[in-house]
Amino acid sequence: MGMDKQSLVEVIQESLKLLNEYNVLCGRIKQLAINKDKDYYMACHKAYNYYQRCHRLIFQHVITMDEFISLKYDHSQQLDGPIPSLMSVYDKLRNLLLTDTQIETIKFEYYNSNMNNEYMNKLVTNSWISMSFINNILNQKDKLTLIIEADDHLEDTRRRKIIPCQNYVRLPTSLINEGDSIGQLEFNVQDSTHVLPSETLLFRDRNKFDYIILITTDVEKNQEGNMNVFKMLVLFEKIVKNLTPRETTRLFPSIFISIMDFNKWDIIMNRNVNKILPVKTLNNTPNSSHQNRELIVGIHNQSNSCYINSILQSLLGTTELIDAFLKISSNDVLFHPSSTTMVSTGFIKLLGNIIASSNKSDSPINIEEFKRVCGNKCSKFKSNEQEDCAEFCQFLLDTFNDELKVKWNTAKQSQLNGISPSDQEWLKYLAQNNSIITQLFVGQLSSILHCQNCGASSTTYQTFSVLSLPTPPVELCNIMECFRQCFRPHDLGPSNQWNCTRCRRPTPSTQQLVLGKKPKIMMIQLNRFDNHSTKNNCFVHYPIHLDQQYIGVQNLPKDNFKYELYSVVCHRGSINNGHYTTYVNKGANNGWYYFDDTVYRPVRIPTEFITPDAYLLFYRLIQE
Repeated sequence: MGMDKQSLVEVIQESLKLLNEYNVLCGRIKQLAINKDKDYYMACHKAYNYYQRCHRLIFQHVITMDEFISLKYDHSQQLDGPIPSLMSVYDKLRNLLLTDTQIETIKFEYYNSNMNNEYMNKLVTNSWISMSFINNILNQKDKLTLIIEADDHLEDTRRRKIIPCQNYVRLPTSLINEGDSIGQLEFNVQDSTHVLPSETLLFRDRNKFDYIILITTDVEKNQEGNMNVFKMLVLFEKIVKNLTPRETTRLFPSIFISIMDFNKWDIIMNRNVNKILPVKTLNNTPNSSHQNRELIVGIHNQSNSCYINSILQSLLGTTELIDAFLKISSNDVLFHPSSTTMVSTGFIKLLGNIIASSNKSDSPINIEEFKRVCGNKCSKFKSNEQEDCAEFCQFLLDTFNDELKVKWNTAKQSQLNGISPSDQEWLKYLAQNNSIITQLFVGQLSSILHCQNCGASSTTYQTFSVLSLPTPPVELCNIMECFRQCFRPHDLGPSNQWNCTRCRRPTPSTQQLVLGKKPKIMMIQLNRFDNHSTKNNCFVHYPIHLDQQYIGVQNLPKDNFKYELYSVVCHRGSINNGHYTTYVNKGANNGWYYFDDTVYRPVRIPTEFITPDAYLLFYRLIQE
């Protein structure tokens, strides 16, 4: 049974089993900690895998289940029978995971032992081969070869095209767990949305091939690289133990392992191919290129400027915006630096400095001049006080739009006939605000007033670039609940009643927002601060892929749009004593990175960017 078909009870029971296995291993780890031999490290590996699987179920899977959501948030349903005890078990599991004090030590041993313990060394045999050897195998046209890549950077689809092998399977390393049987691994592969159905069949039929080659990417000696190699070797052992002879020849497949450098494959093949040049090849003059995903730099904190740094890191990950500014900077016709474009000019200059720094060193970027330009435009950002990053982001987008917009001739009413009211208002807005900002970040909301006395309604339209969602006063919720609160009808108080056009007097009324036009880049602010500056620390769980299921079917015509998360701005602390950090997806070659002013690093676990500290979410429309 697939995980998505399990009942809430079954998932909770599985989580309890995993946590119990974890606790048993924790006791064993304490006993083995004196010698730290092979058994100690193997226990750490198993314990960490059990913890991660339990953590994913409780914090990622359960809270997206319709059954859980209806029980926790739909107060119209009666909680009778075994449900209250089930929810209390869930709460207990969640608290045990959050308060566990042993996992940090186990995680440390897990990562640092992957390349050193005996368990790993005994698998490093004659099965290791070079890229040249792989090339020789692929040139044997009478042999069937299967390549299995163990890596989490699945968005880089170039690799299938680089290696001339039709039988190619890419497995996320998160599917490969040391304690799982080969049957469980095959189930994980089949159940994964990241593995193509054709690849699932190839993996299942692996014993029908003459050669099986396991590969992972060429990595430096870091935690992520060690993890990839470890998972590849775990996969190697599982496949070796479950090899069966082919029906035709009664021979077993030959299995090999290798670490790949895909950028050198064309040299091995003795042929020239077009490669994506790394950002190090860029000169100091900005130009249009999607390589801005490679711009991985730290930024100096200029006296409480972390609110600026966090937004800059997110914008550096917004490839469409960076490409547009690089084009503008090289086109004198479209852009003339002046006092009326000083913030845009300052941003382009800052972008040039970032590219230049990426070419030369890993030195952090100084944003003092850009901060001064922003302060001259808006005095709020001139001081050294901590400010709200969402307000700064809104200021930056509004200023870019004002400086770069091109006005159209306002359409005549005759030209608007036959167009829906929402489209009419949208065209009127674009006539005065046509810029890269409106093309990327701006959407449209409908505000519907409804008279409860006579049933009349009135609709007005407003644009937005940052969608602010209310955060419920609970410890844990799904972002679906935030959307529900934002888009549900709510009563207008006696002092704020609508002056109904039909009743011709103020009447009891409701107001409802409806999401109309979707922006290409949707920025979501989780509204964590009330009018008394009190912070709501609710853990809002948000998905990597955002679609109509989360936003709500009652507000949109049924379509298949999909957004993909690419940046998260986090806030820790209070409104007066807080700090901003950022997670950004830096593309296929790098994956997700964490930025804290001058400090940056790859994420330590694949879902590290799903965090209770999230404040701003950046989503890119990938399917309309």
